[in-house]
Amino acid sequence: MLNKEKIIKPIAYIRTEFPSKFGIPRQSSLKNELFGTIVFEPEYCHEEAFRELKGFSHLWIIWHFSETEKGEPSLTVRPPRLGGNRRVGVFASRSPYRPNSLGLSCVKLEKICSDRKSCSIPHCPLGKNLCKKQSGISLLVSGIDMMDKTPIFDIKPYIPITDCHTDASEGYTAITQKHTLSVILPKNIDTVIPSEKLSRLISVLEDDPRPGYRHSEKDSDKTYHIEFDMYDIPFKVKEDSLIVLDNIKIN
Repeated sequence: MLNKEKIIKPIAYIRTEFPSKFGIPRQSSLKNELFGTIVFEPEYCHEEAFRELKGFSHLWIIWHFSETEKGEPSLTVRPPRLGGNRRVGVFASRSPYRPNSLGLSCVKLEKICSDRKSCSIPHCPLGKNLCKKQSGISLLVSGIDMMDKTPIFDIKPYIPITDCHTDASEGYTAITQKHTLSVILPKNIDTVIPSEKLSRLISVLEDDPRPGYRHSEKDSDKTYHIEFDMYDIPFKVKEDSLIVLDNIKIN
């Protein structure tokens, strides 16, 4: 009889600009301007584990929905892109509420970092000071859809000839429409949030970070909060505009 259980342990963790899950892009590669740094456990921080990796432009990341509520998994889920009103089978969705809470993301490999003392990557979510305190090899990737410190179980190269299927059908996702908002910022926000980080924040806000079932609501009186890097950003939505409020906090 086959063993019914298998214990797997993280090989790495990813550092991103999302301290909480609210506002994270709903799929990988949707926002290529969002970066993450994959920091490996000591036993995997050896050059031989990354031999020939630089020849690949993209990677598959297998990771854990570590913030998903515990409990018995449901056989059906309500995808946000269907407005939260229609149920589909769990295996016909990418919902985090899955039997094993595993996520799969395709990201772009930007750089293999090995010499941290001379690291000068402007997009690194670790920041220069924290990055230099880390030891061993790390990977800078873009197009992330993961929360900060998400556990990673495996990494595999993306191979275009086998992984790309141009004749693939989209299922129910073909009938959904992209939902975008116009972002209105308070005056002098650039004195609080650096311009480069602000541009990445705006790209997240444009896609409406509210839960999918609220996208049709014009709830101008409700205040939401998104955590982005060290900032707590309050906002409201009115019609087709997202209005960032001026009481931004630094955590």
